[in-house]
Amino acid sequence: MIADPGVVLGRRDRATRKVRWEQPDQDYTYTGSDLDRGVVAKDQIRTIVRTFKDRLYSEIFPGRTEVPKTLIFAKDDSHAEDIVEIVREEFNRGDQFAQKITYKTTGADPRQLIQDFRTSFWPRIAVTVDMIATGPTSSRSRS
Repeated sequence: MIADPGVVLGRRDRATRKVRWEQPDQDYTYTGSDLDRGVVAKDQIRTIVRTFKDRLYSEIFPGRTEVPKTLIFAKDDSHAEDIVEIVREEFNRGDQFAQKITYKTTGADPRQLIQDFRTSFWPRIAVTVDMIATGPTSSRSRS
């Protein structure tokens, strides 16, 4: 994909997540693998989350009244932060509703966050980066 000259692009520093806005003087070419890493399209994430929310009780889980435990896999830690932020905004249910569970989680033990996701009512949605096994075929050792 190509961003034309004159278009304002936000470039996010990977370490600090600070966005620097710039207007390139030549075409900026990026590939699909750059999406959600070097190129962040929050509107795309929002569209997916909003579609999930809008269809949750009518098409995906008709008859349910609460969001089922939902696990979202992100590309990297920064992508996970974006997803959690948008899920919280779209569902408007507070910080406990959606949480990031990665090795970079600060202030909490990731193992405890996983246990809470499995056994507690909150959070309803967890966003992770290659940390939670999806089934018995996982190559991770079990303890």
